[in-house]
Amino acid sequence: MSGAGREAGLRVGVALGTWRIAIAASNGSREHFGSLAGWPKSAAARRLICRDSVFGTEAYRLRAALNLSRPFEAGRLAGAEGRRAASALIAQAARLARPVPGEPIHGVLAVPAAAAHRDRGILEEAAKEIHISVDKTDHLLKQGEPKIQLTWMDVKVDEEVITPRHGKAVEINALWYNVLRIMGWLSRF
Repeated sequence: MSGAGREAGLRVGVALGTWRIAIAASNGSREHFGSLAGWPKSAAARRLICRDSVFGTEAYRLRAALNLSRPFEAGRLAGAEGRRAASALIAQAARLARPVPGEPIHGVLAVPAAAAHRDRGILEEAAKEIHISVDKTDHLLKQGEPKIQLTWMDVKVDEEVITPRHGKAVEINALWYNVLRIMGWLSRF
């Protein structure tokens, strides 16, 4: 059985919380940052900051020069700016997972329950960078590609996947269901 080689891609778990984002990756990367995204208010601010977007504590520190968005502050995405911020935060999380250039990223995305229900389509678009989607008929997570060893139960010998598990792997969806139930329970408080 082959381990997670370059051809298998990087496995990433991203939890988009109302105040913090946590990332864990199969390469050992463990990061977290505030759920705050900012963009320069003007060309002068852009020259000062030298970037198109800033996240977390740094965005808060530079708030005078930035338009800020905390996309899940109310538990779900707020308008176009919230959508833009969610996409930017997911992309930042993928960067912080430190993939090897050209390495595919596969992952699980956890979001507040209200956002998972109301903003599913928007989050699906944002998560395409990490090869995750939600089936519109049964709302289960779909992930991976046919030639990729995706979960711990996959067997790959040389370049052939003996037990392909792309699609709706039961252990991934069990975790997804559990996250949704916990987020639903927490949203009552």
